Parts: sequence; structure tokens; C-alpha cells
Amino acid sequence: MSDDQKMDQALQLYASEHSDKPFALLHVWRILRHEKKWSAYVKKQGKEKDKSSTPNPADVVNVDDASKQRPTGHKKAKDERNGKKKEPVASAAITEKLNKFIEASTKAEKMAEVQQSLANKKLEVAKEQRLKC
Repeated sequence: MSDDQKMDQALQLYASEHSDKPFALLHVWRILRHEKKWSAYVKKQGKEKDKSSTPNPADVVNVDDASKQRPTGHKKAKDERNGKKKEPVASAAITEKLNKFIEASTKAEKMAEVQQSLANKKLEVAKEQRLKC
């Protein structure tokens, strides 16, 4: 097939797919058809068509394996990304660490009270021993 025949066939195909409307940008295509960017784009489109026609079994997603959790919505994801709302996982971790800190501090206070009472008892014992002497 010659280039003119291929062009006529492509124009007929375009018209049949687009309600018999002619291709309006033919003059632009004639200028850009030999440009490197256009050639790279055409090659990329050809590769994508090849990939889509033969699906890879590894890429197929099993619906049963999909999680039951709904995906994050657009607004929520945007707010989290911009720092307006904190993730619940992060706040749960902070709450857990805060609870551990409070628990440790109460234990430290109890130990301090026990040490103080022991020190007071030792003082009383020492005073009694002085009085006996």
C-alpha cells in the first residue's frame, strides 16, 4: 500500500468512527508526522495496545482477595495530605504512648511515696535508739 492509500483508509476509518465527520487537523498531522516526539508517542500507544490485548495472568486481580475496606475518599485523602486531619492510626499510637507514660509516672509516684515512708520509719527508729542510749 502506498502512503496515499493508507491516508485515505485512515480518513475513512476516522469518519466512520466519528459520525462521518472529516479529520479537521490533517494539516497539523502532515507537519508533525515525522517529528521525534510524535514517533515516540505512536510507538508508546502501540505498546499499550499490545499489552492490553494480551493480559498478563499476574496482573489479574482476584475479586475475592480484595479487602472489604473501602478506599479513602478524595477529600479525606487531600485533608490528610495537607495535614488538616491526622490519621486515626497516628492518633491511636500517640494515645497508647500517652497511656504508658501516665502509667509509668503513677508507678514512679507510688515508689516515691514508699521510699518517703521508709525514710520516715528509719528516722523514727534512729530517734528511738538515741533516746535509749
